[in-house]
Amino acid sequence: MTGAPTQDWIRRPLTGLRRITLREAAALQGFPDRWEFSGPRSAQFHQVGNAVPAVFGEVLGAAMVAALDREAACPPASAPFPRHMNAAISYAAQDDARNGVARPRSRLFT
Repeated sequence: MTGAPTQDWIRRPLTGLRRITLREAAALQGFPDRWEFSGPRSAQFHQVGNAVPAVFGEVLGAAMVAALDREAACPPASAPFPRHMNAAISYAAQDDARNGVARPRSRLFT
């Protein structure tokens, strides 16, 4: 499905090719029969062609919720930090405990 009425065709065995109608394009995108489009015909085809079907949004949203639920139930395991990273984190924590109050802090970290 595109946003141009000149690019979407239907092949019919007896009569050959014909362009898809606005109503057919809208139905393929999941628009209700009574949906009204505005503007000239070319703008109406652009509205249909650029639309994301509501069913796609529903399926995508459900998949995202399911993935987040699975992750919350069983968070992904990460590899342990290398030894030098643990040492750097430990040093930074000790340094912050000693000198942290003397350093200016961003509002993001307060």
